[in-house]
Amino acid sequence: MVFNQTAIYALRAMSTLAAHDGKGYQRSRSLSEWSGVPTSYLQKIMCRLGKAKLVKAQKGHNGGFRLSRPPHDITLFEVLEAIDHDLVAFPCVFGKHECDTDNPCLMHDTWMELRECFWNWGQTHTLADAVERPSLLTPPVPMQQTHL
Repeated sequence: MVFNQTAIYALRAMSTLAAHDGKGYQRSRSLSEWSGVPTSYLQKIMCRLGKAKLVKAQKGHNGGFRLSRPPHDITLFEVLEAIDHDLVAFPCVFGKHECDTDNPCLMHDTWMELRECFWNWGQTHTLADAVERPSLLTPPVPMQQTHL
Protein backbone atom coordinates (compact mmCIF):
# COMPACT_ATOMS: atom_id res chain seq x y z
CA MET A 1 0.00 0.00 0.00
CA VAL A 2 1.50 3.26 -1.09
CA PHE A 3 -0.19 6.57 -0.44
CA ASN A 4 -0.67 8.79 -3.45
CA GLN A 5 0.49 12.42 -3.36
CA THR A 6 -2.96 13.74 -2.42
CA ALA A 7 -3.15 11.37 0.57
CA ILE A 8 0.31 12.40 1.75
CA TYR A 9 -0.54 16.09 1.41
CA ALA A 10 -3.85 15.61 3.25
CA LEU A 11 -2.08 13.88 6.14
CA ARG A 12 0.54 16.66 6.24
CA ALA A 13 -2.05 19.44 6.22
CA MET A 14 -4.24 17.81 8.84
CA SER A 15 -1.36 16.95 11.18
CA THR A 16 -0.14 20.55 10.83
CA LEU A 17 -3.60 21.82 11.79
CA ALA A 18 -3.58 19.38 14.71
CA ALA A 19 -0.24 20.79 15.87
CA HIS A 20 -1.81 24.28 15.82
CA ASP A 21 -5.12 23.21 17.37
CA GLY A 22 -6.57 25.81 19.68
CA LYS A 23 -4.65 28.65 18.01
CA GLY A 24 -7.50 29.79 15.80
CA TYR A 25 -7.79 29.69 12.05
CA GLN A 26 -4.58 29.08 10.12
CA ARG A 27 -4.07 31.02 6.90
CA SER A 28 -3.56 29.04 3.69
CA ARG A 29 -0.13 30.50 3.07
CA SER A 30 1.11 29.58 6.55
CA LEU A 31 -0.43 26.13 6.38
CA SER A 32 1.20 25.61 2.99
CA GLU A 33 4.62 26.64 4.31
CA TRP A 34 4.40 24.58 7.51
CA SER A 35 3.13 21.43 5.79
CA GLY A 36 5.13 21.69 2.59
CA VAL A 37 1.97 21.42 0.48
CA PRO A 38 1.79 23.76 -2.54
CA THR A 39 -0.90 26.41 -1.98
CA SER A 40 -2.88 25.55 -5.12
CA TYR A 41 -2.93 21.85 -4.17
CA LEU A 42 -3.74 22.70 -0.56
CA GLN A 43 -6.92 24.55 -1.58
CA LYS A 44 -8.26 21.48 -3.39
CA ILE A 45 -7.45 19.20 -0.48
CA MET A 46 -8.95 21.54 2.09
CA CYS A 47 -12.13 21.75 0.03
CA ARG A 48 -12.48 17.96 0.19
CA LEU A 49 -11.72 17.92 3.90
CA GLY A 50 -14.29 20.66 4.43
CA LYS A 51 -16.97 18.68 2.58
CA ALA A 52 -16.17 15.76 4.87
CA LYS A 53 -16.63 18.12 7.84
CA LEU A 54 -13.10 17.54 9.11
CA VAL A 55 -12.08 21.19 8.81
CA LYS A 56 -13.82 24.52 9.10
CA ALA A 57 -13.00 27.37 6.79
CA GLN A 58 -13.47 31.07 7.39
CA LYS A 59 -12.95 33.85 4.89
CA GLY A 60 -11.62 37.28 5.67
CA HIS A 61 -8.82 38.93 7.59
CA ASN A 62 -8.75 36.38 10.44
CA GLY A 63 -9.79 33.51 8.19
CA GLY A 64 -8.19 30.29 7.20
CA PHE A 65 -8.68 26.69 8.29
CA ARG A 66 -8.98 24.83 11.55
CA LEU A 67 -10.01 21.35 12.62
CA SER A 68 -13.73 20.90 13.13
CA ARG A 69 -13.14 18.45 15.99
CA PRO A 70 -10.32 17.86 18.48
CA PRO A 71 -7.31 16.01 17.01
CA HIS A 72 -7.98 12.93 19.15
CA ASP A 73 -11.43 12.61 17.53
CA ILE A 74 -10.18 12.48 13.92
CA THR A 75 -8.70 9.19 12.74
CA LEU A 76 -6.14 8.95 9.97
CA PHE A 77 -8.62 6.70 8.17
CA GLU A 78 -11.17 9.57 8.13
CA VAL A 79 -8.61 11.90 6.58
CA LEU A 80 -7.73 9.42 3.85
CA GLU A 81 -11.36 8.55 3.25
CA ALA A 82 -12.23 12.25 2.87
CA ILE A 83 -9.84 12.64 -0.03
CA ASP A 84 -11.07 9.41 -1.63
CA HIS A 85 -8.02 7.35 -0.81
CA ASP A 86 -9.09 3.76 -0.27
CA LEU A 87 -7.00 2.60 2.68
CA VAL A 88 -8.06 -1.01 2.24
CA ALA A 89 -7.76 -1.27 -1.54
CA PHE A 90 -5.17 -3.92 -2.16
CA PRO A 91 -5.31 -5.25 -5.69
CA CYS A 92 -4.21 -8.83 -6.15
CA VAL A 93 -0.43 -9.22 -6.26
CA PHE A 94 -0.83 -11.55 -9.23
CA GLY A 95 -3.22 -9.20 -11.01
CA LYS A 96 -6.17 -11.58 -10.78
CA HIS A 97 -9.46 -9.80 -11.39
CA GLU A 98 -11.28 -12.08 -8.96
CA CYS A 99 -9.04 -12.86 -6.03
CA ASP A 100 -10.93 -13.83 -2.90
CA THR A 101 -11.25 -16.70 -0.43
CA ASP A 102 -13.10 -18.80 -3.04
CA ASN A 103 -10.56 -18.06 -5.79
CA PRO A 104 -7.32 -17.07 -4.01
CA CYS A 105 -3.93 -16.35 -5.51
CA LEU A 106 -0.78 -17.71 -3.85
CA MET A 107 -0.36 -14.52 -1.76
CA HIS A 108 -4.04 -13.98 -0.90
CA ASP A 109 -4.00 -14.79 2.83
CA THR A 110 -0.78 -12.89 3.51
CA TRP A 111 -1.94 -9.94 1.41
CA MET A 112 -5.25 -9.78 3.29
CA GLU A 113 -3.34 -9.81 6.57
CA LEU A 114 -1.42 -6.74 5.40
CA ARG A 115 -4.67 -5.08 4.38
CA GLU A 116 -6.09 -5.69 7.84
CA CYS A 117 -2.99 -4.15 9.44
CA PHE A 118 -3.40 -0.99 7.36
CA TRP A 119 -7.10 -0.78 8.17
CA ASN A 120 -6.36 -1.14 11.90
CA TRP A 121 -3.61 1.48 11.67
CA GLY A 122 -5.99 3.99 10.07
CA GLN A 123 -8.78 3.32 12.54
CA THR A 124 -6.70 3.35 15.71
CA HIS A 125 -4.38 6.29 15.06
CA THR A 126 -5.63 9.85 15.26
CA LEU A 127 -4.23 13.24 14.41
CA ALA A 128 -3.35 13.62 18.09
CA ASP A 129 -1.14 10.52 17.81
CA ALA A 130 0.59 12.04 14.79
CA VAL A 131 1.32 15.24 16.71
CA GLU A 132 2.41 13.43 19.86
CA ARG A 133 4.55 11.00 17.86
CA PRO A 134 5.76 12.94 14.81
CA SER A 135 7.50 9.87 13.40
CA LEU A 136 4.07 8.34 12.73
CA LEU A 137 3.62 10.48 9.61
CA THR A 138 7.24 11.31 8.84
CA PRO A 139 8.55 9.32 5.89
CA PRO A 140 11.62 7.25 6.71
CA VAL A 141 14.98 8.67 5.71
CA PRO A 142 16.44 6.70 2.80
CA MET A 143 19.28 4.46 3.85
CA GLN A 144 22.72 5.62 2.79
CA GLN A 145 24.56 3.26 0.52
CA THR A 146 27.92 2.25 1.80
CA HIS A 147 30.77 1.65 -0.58
CA LEU A 148 33.24 -1.08 0.24
